Amino acid sequence: MHWGHQVTEDMVVWKDLPVALAPDQWYDQEGCFSGSAVEHEGKHYLIYTGVRKQENSSGQIEVVQDQCLAVGDGVDYKKVKTNPVLTGNLLPDGFSREHFRDPKKLIEPILGLD
Repeated sequence: MHWGHQVTEDMVVWKDLPVALAPDQWYDQEGCFSGSAVEHEGKHYLIYTGVRKQENSSGQIEVVQDQCLAVGDGVDYKKVKTNPVLTGNLLPDGFSREHFRDPKKLIEPILGLD
């Protein structure tokens, strides 16, 4: 799954821009799922759910969802080198690593904007 990217001035005519996020790293190899965005001091910050598969301690393949960050100028976005910024592997036993997704207001504390 990718993040498409369009802009409009009138909500009728839309212009396609380059894809904002594509699954091209180990931490989002299965997709770049939903998240949130904020603009701060002229930069756009996208926090999104990176989806990947890994082998668990029982030898089974499981889906893990991590929280990742990309920064851009409104057209082009770069994933930060420290991704994932929060990993589903940090969740305690009994919590679902497969459903650690859809970050919302989480982005402000990560950027120190709280």
